[in-house]
Amino acid sequence: MSEIDDIQARYVEALRAVEPEIRAWWDGMMAAAEDPAEVRLRWPTGPAAHPRVLAIFRDFFFEIEDFNARQEASYEDDRTPPPGEAGWGVEDLGEAPELARQVDWLIVDIEEIAPELFDLVEGIVYVPIAWDANEVLV
Repeated sequence: MSEIDDIQARYVEALRAVEPEIRAWWDGMMAAAEDPAEVRLRWPTGPAAHPRVLAIFRDFFFEIEDFNARQEASYEDDRTPPPGEAGWGVEDLGEAPELARQVDWLIVDIEEIAPELFDLVEGIVYVPIAWDANEVLV
């Protein structure tokens, strides 16, 4: 199992651990509402909007970000340009680092690898991550 597969597997485990609580919360709100459409007005993305789901997503988003940073740091341009004019037009920069897109690993792939959890993440329609003034992810 690769490191990124391990991150995704632990993410699925974390979602499974909170799934019963999130489902009880959502089902309870829907049952208590006179009009379920009113619940959807407050929580338009459904169970995915629960703070615990978003916190888990953020934790694993940053783990993948760290993975990507290590991949980039270990990248070495293995291209040795020929001297002088012989190097003109050479565009091969060597093997690029393999980076992981967080949305693919934490939302899109879940439908296939853990379909019972997909409704917990499909509503994450924005990535709850931002850059601070120093261009650091927060």
